[in-house]
Amino acid sequence: ALAQADVSAADSLPLLGAAVSATPTRLPRSYTTPPPAAGHWQVNAQALLNASFDLDVAGRLRALTRAATLRAGEQQSLERAATVSLQAALVETYLQLALELQLLDIANDTLRQHDYLLRLTRQREAAGLDMPVAVARAGEPLPLAQADVERQRAAVALLRHRLAALVGRGPGYADTLTPSPRVLHAVAPLPATLPAALVGRRPDILAARYRVEAASADIDAARAAFYPDINLMAFAGVQSFGFRALLHGSSGTFGAGPAITLPIFEGGRLRAGLRAQTDAYNAAVADYDDTVVNALAQVSDSLVQLDALARQRDLNRDALARAQQTYDIETRRYQKGISGYLDVLLAETRLLEDRRSVARADTSLAVEHVRLIAALGGATNPGAQQ
Repeated sequence: ALAQADVSAADSLPLLGAAVSATPTRLPRSYTTPPPAAGHWQVNAQALLNASFDLDVAGRLRALTRAATLRAGEQQSLERAATVSLQAALVETYLQLALELQLLDIANDTLRQHDYLLRLTRQREAAGLDMPVAVARAGEPLPLAQADVERQRAAVALLRHRLAALVGRGPGYADTLTPSPRVLHAVAPLPATLPAALVGRRPDILAARYRVEAASADIDAARAAFYPDINLMAFAGVQSFGFRALLHGSSGTFGAGPAITLPIFEGGRLRAGLRAQTDAYNAAVADYDDTVVNALAQVSDSLVQLDALARQRDLNRDALARAQQTYDIETRRYQKGISGYLDVLLAETRLLEDRRSVARADTSLAVEHVRLIAALGGATNPGAQQ
């Protein structure tokens, strides 16, 4: 697009070119060529410098150059939009990897818990404190817990492969990448107010605006095509029949003058072109309006989601704190011989489930925060560079 803009700009500049030619020609004997050249071969040789400059009195070339420049700006904005999308995808995948690693740790803790429960129940059966059916029930969750561990390991591997692909590397590039669970809590606070002008800096909105302005410039160019055009032309050089006379002083030639073109009858082509450009402009305006409305909807939806997810996270954290308190109480009761270890394991099961819920809630909030930043064009700071 930038190269095309340069091509359009070059059309409005003066042109200078050189042409050298030598054309062997047999002159007819029975035509206007007089003797002794009639019926013989001659070489039509010439070396000319040609110059031209379109005055662009109607502004058609200027309008086309402006349209091409605006389309280059549109492509640059789309490049920025792709960059923001890639950045958001990287951060979201990184956060998901942190979540899956945390869930893998919880799955391993759950597997160890079920394994310990099975061994404890077998000991109680051997001591005559439990029936064989209790051993069978204690062993039922073990295969599912093992399957959950394997599923989490696969999820971690897939996310590492996705991260490697997003940065253009091979599948093994991120195998050792292990985000800390703390990244799920590293959500920057939002400003107290988010000006609506922030949406206007979104790259896709900027691209749509450039598209509208380029379509407007195309209309100007289509209108200018109805008016006369003046092109100044000049040439200078040498011409002769035969190479020997080419460098003689009498072979010199030159000329200069204007060339005026005026469309008189085009079969409706110019009017159809103007109508087409006008329709393209109307379509670009409609697309711009649609892009702005969708951007505002995305930001509004994201803000609603952030508010709801923040409340859900707080409730999940409260539930986790209560589960931790229950687990600590049951552990002390077991240590004092007041209750059995089964009560401790049941409390730990609830604690592990609440840990999963909190991890998922933290991730959902962090991911939604990333999506809000992407919906605002890559930053929540009104003074951030576009």
